[in-house]
Amino acid sequence: MAVSERLEKLFDSYYGIDVFNPKSRYWFIGIEWGGTVCPLEIEPELWNKPSNGICECYYGLPYYRKLKSFISGLFPDQKDINLNDYFIANLYPIAKPGISSWTKCMADFSGFKKLSEYYDYCYNRHLRLKIKDALKTTNNKIVFCFGKDFQWYFIKHFSGDDREFSPIPERETNNYQVFNLNNTYGIKKLVMLKHISGARGLSDEQWKSLGAELQTELNN
Repeated sequence: MAVSERLEKLFDSYYGIDVFNPKSRYWFIGIEWGGTVCPLEIEPELWNKPSNGICECYYGLPYYRKLKSFISGLFPDQKDINLNDYFIANLYPIAKPGISSWTKCMADFSGFKKLSEYYDYCYNRHLRLKIKDALKTTNNKIVFCFGKDFQWYFIKHFSGDDREFSPIPERETNNYQVFNLNNTYGIKKLVMLKHISGARGLSDEQWKSLGAELQTELNN
């Protein structure tokens, strides 16, 4: 099946793979939106809306609220957290209740019968058309990835052209893994958070504490 025009629109919409400030040294990457079983449930005015930043009216959503708490822990001296100052993205644009979910509605919407075909297409389009260009803008980037059990998805996207990359983390705790990359994409570190940043999982205060715990990674 060929990719649908609707999926192409979704990529560049508010619900797609959002690119807010590619020049930021600090990137925050989720796996995908969750909580729905069919992309047709997304309100058309949202997925037709170009993505040019996060409206403050959405700061109350669990994902953005917890991300803001995490950033406030990383940067305790920063009084006003504006999420548009950072690069924030999801790897995959279709909202799904689980990483392995793939319904007929999703297949009809995207044009791909198989989930693997959708992921492969997203990888190539995402990396080549958005992420790769953005990665050229700033060196020594630190990429924070959110998503329990999704480490390999992030590694695939961000290990770059480094064929010697080892998937063994330099540091690991119960909450995160740290990979020192210094790769061809200009990424210094890849920090894998072992928690999801949506409605389930850690509380806002726990995310803030985790951000404070990771302050040392900003300077090492």
